[in-house]
Amino acid sequence: MCQQKGHLVVTVDLLPRDELAALQQLKLERLLDRLETNPFYSPRLSHLAAKGRAIDKLSAIPPIDKVQILSDIDTHPPYGSIVGVPLDEIAAVHMTAGTSGSGQETHALTLRDVEAAGLLSSFAFRWAGLRFAEPAAFNIGHSNSSGATAMHRGIQALGRTPLLIAHVGFSERLELLATIDPVGIYGTPSTINGLLHTASELSFDVQARLPSLRFLLTSAEPYPIGWAERMMDAWGATLFEDYGATQSASSICASSCELGAVVDGQRGRLHFFDWSFLVEIVDPVTALQVSEGEWGELYITTLDKEASPLLRFRTADRVRYLGTDRCMCGRSLVSIEAGSISRLDDLLKIKGQNVWPADIEALLFSRPDVREFLGEVAIGPHGRDELYLRIALSTDVSEPAVAADVAVSIRSSFKARFNITPQVELVAIETLPQWKSPEQKSRRLIDRRQEGLLR
Repeated sequence: MCQQKGHLVVTVDLLPRDELAALQQLKLERLLDRLETNPFYSPRLSHLAAKGRAIDKLSAIPPIDKVQILSDIDTHPPYGSIVGVPLDEIAAVHMTAGTSGSGQETHALTLRDVEAAGLLSSFAFRWAGLRFAEPAAFNIGHSNSSGATAMHRGIQALGRTPLLIAHVGFSERLELLATIDPVGIYGTPSTINGLLHTASELSFDVQARLPSLRFLLTSAEPYPIGWAERMMDAWGATLFEDYGATQSASSICASSCELGAVVDGQRGRLHFFDWSFLVEIVDPVTALQVSEGEWGELYITTLDKEASPLLRFRTADRVRYLGTDRCMCGRSLVSIEAGSISRLDDLLKIKGQNVWPADIEALLFSRPDVREFLGEVAIGPHGRDELYLRIALSTDVSEPAVAADVAVSIRSSFKARFNITPQVELVAIETLPQWKSPEQKSRRLIDRRQEGLLR
């Protein structure tokens, strides 16, 4: 994917902003022309003016969401009327995880879509430093999820078959890693964290046993900067992050560049692949584009996807917009903040306070002594909201005094940060869920208030 410019060959990710905008405009015009006959989209486009730039018409097109896609699939099974290509052109099918509880979407891909998903996903690995014929490992089990297939092909696009390690437990994964000695490992923050703690328990020196390791690539969960810096120090590798979904052409659609997910102690950028996606970051109330530095909901339009194309899809992901100013890496791509993506519907009101689960995770995982936790919001014995935290520590808490000090410290930090004093119970790691794959999306805070008294 490159463009000839005089005597230079410029890869598409390094195009100037005006050329990227022109490319998006051209692709959007072609997409709208194609969707005029699509049964799902044609009613949504009928009011548009016949003339004018496609990009200027975009905000007048009603966005779509997961509920509408599921309704279309239910009405026109198995792929919905959105599919847009003859059924004999469908080469693969990917399904969403269904962890939201509203059902699983089924997204179809043509052969061209399949190959494009692998090529797009390869950018995340390339920017992280993977080079031709080098081995990399990832922690995703193969299923109907798009994650494994897209990332598998992403590594293959750089000339090497990836090491699959998601089928075994953490201790066995470490031995597989030592056997192959990869230059990079993909895993969710939960997985990277779990692997490191298991290594510590087994006296497995990750830097000595994995001398070639240069990068960790993560996604699917937010994380605090302190945690990221600890992981990089412990593994001796740079942390990178990518963003993608089944809806985003079943591929990665944004990634941190060569600078990494944390730059000089600050959160880095995730650059969108603007040559293949058109993204909007809008205020969920006003539906207007937010300003640089502000939070908003991410909308995605797939500019190249043939089957199951998406036009202004509401992801329900809450992101912080960082603009299109040229990054130190030399790219002028739309960027969002790394490590802080969360769900708009995650916001909870606890004891009158608005709390984002990602902020609770950031507070707890910024502590080196916290390994994992599970929180429950419930009606307590006195008829009031209570936050119950079950926490597994990374340090020895066999001494009652040590455990008591840790619990007091956590309660105090919650009071200072959220004006909430939780009930803290220190437990063994085996009693808590361990999210070892992006298919097992972490839900560390559960609202049980509709169930009545919990304790």
